[in-house]
Amino acid sequence: DLGASGKITLNMTNEELFAEIKSVINGLLPNLEANVNGNKAAGVRARKASLKLEKLMKQYRKQSVK
Repeated sequence: DLGASGKITLNMTNEELFAEIKSVINGLLPNLEANVNGNKAAGVRARKASLKLEKLMKQYRKQSVK
């Protein structure tokens, strides 16, 4: 979950983390498709979502080994 600063909070449960990852992926896919079809603004949104997904996946890796 993103806090007011736009950073991912570290105290997410595995269920919350999974839901957030799923949400980001579901938002990313339409923007990727639109960008492939020439929509440059969608490319900006896709890149932003990919950075958020990267952070979430790092957190997932940390939590999954606990």
